[in-house]
Amino acid sequence: MKKRASFWRGRDKILMNKEKMFKYCFGTKAAEFPETVILTPFMRGERFVIAGAKPVSFKGKLYSGAIIEAKPAKFAVVRCGIGPGLAGDAVLLMGATPARRVIFAGACGGFGASRVGDVVVCEGAFDGEGFSRYHGHDFHIAKIIDNGGIISADKGYTEKLKKFISGKISGRDKIRSGNIFTTGSLLAEEAQNMRAVEEKGFIGVDMELSAVYQAALAARLAAAGIVFVSDLPLSRPLWETPADLEKEYSGVVDEVIRVSSEFACMQ
Repeated sequence: MKKRASFWRGRDKILMNKEKMFKYCFGTKAAEFPETVILTPFMRGERFVIAGAKPVSFKGKLYSGAIIEAKPAKFAVVRCGIGPGLAGDAVLLMGATPARRVIFAGACGGFGASRVGDVVVCEGAFDGEGFSRYHGHDFHIAKIIDNGGIISADKGYTEKLKKFISGKISGRDKIRSGNIFTTGSLLAEEAQNMRAVEEKGFIGVDMELSAVYQAALAARLAAAGIVFVSDLPLSRPLWETPADLEKEYSGVVDEVIRVSSEFACMQ
């Protein structure tokens, strides 16, 4: 027994120190993070600064962003990069901070009645992660759809987000809500795969949200997600008319940023 105890004491020395890992990845101390965090794959942190706020920028080995103070509110914006791994790890590391809430602000490809520039509040995200699964010799999208599951956002926090943004995004008939499909590979968004996803009733497809929601559950954080429709994989994919698509959704990006920041200030 003494040898066993000694063995585990030795192992304890190499177990991960999340505070130190946080400092390495984010470039700031975990204790300095506020209770509310906006997580975004690609939007610049400075775009979320509201009038009269004082931002303090940070940049680590993996993540960058700013802590924004607009008295009495204070929130952080983290740019995590595209893909589930980086997004999920960012949220897990927030478990070592005072953070209690995460607002995901991103983009998705739209299905069904979606239009470019639509806004979606994401109630849940299907775990379709895993790059290698999509490119093996025996791949079939049904294997992923049939063996995965939906990871839910925090119900109460999502309802608060819905109520808050209702009527706040101009020029929109309504703000849609539902489940989206998180894929593990951008190049897996081929027509036959996306048709199968659409047939299951998903409102869109992205590359981060199921990891964000799963990590939030693990870290005991309340998470909600708001995304805009950047393309339509089955009729107007990103690569066909990128300039035209960007013109159509450019205004709504600013509005998603604005309402995310305003909602963060309400907590």
